Amino acid sequence: MPESVNDLLVTALPAMKVLALRLTRDHHNAEDLVQDAAVRALSRANLYSSGTNFRAWMFTIMRNQHIDQIRRHRQHIAVDDLPPHSQPAAGASQYDETALGELDTAIRALGVEQRRVITLIAAHGHSYEEAAAICGCPTGTIRSRLARARTQLKKALTGDELG
Repeated sequence: MPESVNDLLVTALPAMKVLALRLTRDHHNAEDLVQDAAVRALSRANLYSSGTNFRAWMFTIMRNQHIDQIRRHRQHIAVDDLPPHSQPAAGASQYDETALGELDTAIRALGVEQRRVITLIAAHGHSYEEAAAICGCPTGTIRSRLARARTQLKKALTGDELG
């Protein structure tokens, strides 16, 4: 007998809380994110395909909710509106901007699969197993794509052809 979305949601809550805390880095915002994702999942329960990975479905909903929140927040707050003590004392150095530009270029040069895996694991903090579930492939494939991506990034950023 397939479990209901409500039952699956209850069992996924602990993992959802961990992911939300990783994404938001704030307990209050993490709780809000979990609640928003749960409400969205329940309102769209008919879109969940029984027998598929429920946690991956929830993690995708949470990630999308988090990105939407960031976009909304950026639209409403201008840097000039922040109090002076919350603004950085000095801007990023020219070296920092150059390094970030080089990293962005190197990441964009990766293949689609490698770029997706490095984003899921390095940027979003997913485990190999979670990334595998999201990508719909074995964990070994995730490890292999990540290793190739790291090697390519190292070559691009250091010019080291030996790897």
